[in-house]
Amino acid sequence: MLWYIWKQRCDCLFNHTMPNPVVVSAKAFTAALEYLRIPPCLQLPKQSLPALSTRASQPWVPPPVRRVKINTDAAWDSSSLLCGLAAIARDSSGKVIGGSDKSTFASSSLAAEAQAIALGLKLATSLSLSSFQLESDSLVLISALLNPLSTVDWSASHIIAQIRVRSGLFHRINWLWSSRVANAAADLVAVLEKRRVCPEDWSSNPLPFLM
Repeated sequence: MLWYIWKQRCDCLFNHTMPNPVVVSAKAFTAALEYLRIPPCLQLPKQSLPALSTRASQPWVPPPVRRVKINTDAAWDSSSLLCGLAAIARDSSGKVIGGSDKSTFASSSLAAEAQAIALGLKLATSLSLSSFQLESDSLVLISALLNPLSTVDWSASHIIAQIRVRSGLFHRINWLWSSRVANAAADLVAVLEKRRVCPEDWSSNPLPFLM
């Protein structure tokens, strides 16, 4: 809930929108459902609250040596349905080796996140990757991609179906869930793209927050 209050506050400050507690509550409820749908393979072991808090604040973790991790995220505006998508590819040293961004429209935040994952697969194709990690902070979508029999909300179901087909073109994809803290770089690129102020050369000339 606090995360969505903070996002609403930023939206009011930077996009000059009116606060909408109904939308905030709905988004928080959706996030709670995502948490409750976490499959056993993604569930964290029971820990004390301080330990969980520490894990949630951990920074981005690089992939193993000679592997690539692609982080994806989306920034969605519920009033205009406009969204910014971002995909960032980094190697084991944390170096940005490629990136992609796009402005488009989506019927829901979940659909926007799914489009961001699809953008990540396009980025992998452009980089000629056959095996890689793809990380998103959407538990619902990562859970669905780990379980071929699972379903998602109708607004994103057709996109997930396309992602499942396209993922078969790669040798191996490790689907990973990321906390929002660890996915902050992709989130910021998505926010900048939604506002149409993202530098065109951000992937070849990475901004400090990507280093």
